[in-house]
Amino acid sequence: MQTETDPPPRRVALYAVAFFLLCWAILAIGDAPFAILHDMAEPYAWGRQFELGYNQHPPFWAWICGAWFYVFPRAGWSFAALDALNAAIGLLGAWALIGDFARGERRVAAFALLLLTPIYTLGAYKYDANTIFISVWPWMTHAFVRALRTQTLSWSLGFGALVGVALLCKYYAVVPIAVCGLAALASPEGRRYLRSASPWISAATAALLFAPHAFWLVHAGAPPLRYFASASGLDWGVALRAAYGSALGVACWFILVAVVLVYFAWSGAGVARPQPRDRAEALTLAILALGPLTLTLACGLLLRVRQTPEMPVGVLALIPLLAIEAAGLDPARGLGRFARRAAVFAVVAMAALSPAVMLARTYSGDKADGAAPYAEAAEAVTRLWREHNSTPLPFVAGAEYTHYIVFYSPDRPQAFFQFSYDANLWITPEALARRGWAAVCAAEDAGCVSKAETFSDSRTERRSLIVSHRFLGHVARPRELVVFLAPPAPEP
Repeated sequence: MQTETDPPPRRVALYAVAFFLLCWAILAIGDAPFAILHDMAEPYAWGRQFELGYNQHPPFWAWICGAWFYVFPRAGWSFAALDALNAAIGLLGAWALIGDFARGERRVAAFALLLLTPIYTLGAYKYDANTIFISVWPWMTHAFVRALRTQTLSWSLGFGALVGVALLCKYYAVVPIAVCGLAALASPEGRRYLRSASPWISAATAALLFAPHAFWLVHAGAPPLRYFASASGLDWGVALRAAYGSALGVACWFILVAVVLVYFAWSGAGVARPQPRDRAEALTLAILALGPLTLTLACGLLLRVRQTPEMPVGVLALIPLLAIEAAGLDPARGLGRFARRAAVFAVVAMAALSPAVMLARTYSGDKADGAAPYAEAAEAVTRLWREHNSTPLPFVAGAEYTHYIVFYSPDRPQAFFQFSYDANLWITPEALARRGWAAVCAAEDAGCVSKAETFSDSRTERRSLIVSHRFLGHVARPRELVVFLAPPAPEP
């Protein structure tokens, strides 16, 4: 007989701390041979400014990144800690959300199966506007379910606050918010909820949090909306291939979950006739589990935008629970115990193997020999600037290397990415002329070099650098960089 007893909250919290430490080790050690990813350097460059909005996205996730590195050093292991913390908060949210629909072994099994996906481990090492939903969406949906069922002021405010946070991370949040609306219509409590003050309290709270960004949108000319318009309207063939690739990528994330469930269903070891769930509640669960992915793919096709598996990465926490129930499995008959053991083994094994992964990635493969010298370029360019100027490096322009130099340079310069004032709203021509700037281009990037020449004048110096990435004695292929140094304006 299935027990309905959940682990005590203190034990769950300890498990979350243990997961954070193991995930941090997996990411920090395994990725130590290389620089951070561009999608991680970008929010740091944005978050340093604490603007109400940025060229491509709303600001909240970049604010978190900027605040994090006011406290922690700018290094890969620090970013790995932020990624692991995001994943751990998301796992706690997934535990709470799954607990809205299941108890006991069913809850534990559905939660443990999530750790057989790469979403909360390897997939978490890319802090950007998509992965922030790993932590935001489960808590937002949990607050929605509690507000739906109770209509209390606290849960109504909590749901509204998390809706506001989600919208301030990425406008993609309208998809899971719409799914919550559909779930409310299907829920047994939906009619009572929609007639209560709860949704109005939530809407007002979300609107209050979103208002400063909305003000910025109006006065800045809505740069994120312009960016979205430029990225949509792809050829139908391209959009269809992107949607197919995104769906296939998500399916691959759950391949181990599918193997486990098929085995238990095929062998009959975990099959039972559990008490059927109320049909309306089952429909609510199905909508919350599959609705975000379905709407993501549908909206991507409708708007013809380039989709990737990362877009819905944070909204998939309920899929294992739905799969368990669809397969008619009783987790108390072996599945729950196996899922717990498999999850612990997977995470601990990845942490134990991370030093071997680090060494293999350091000394073997094309990526090791071709690793770009981003951190080394930051040190070399900063040193070159200081040799010619008495002030710290203020701005870095260019393309591929810009955000990396902003992150790794000890002078903490600001980014002038792609030489675009629209993409870097905090940069002005007057500031560039007064304080000076450096531009860094790969020698083969003719477009970057051409733009740097356009911004140059008679006082600008052009230099060439040969830089190689180095780690644990391994030296990658050298890269030639073209550096432009525009000194500060002379004192009047």
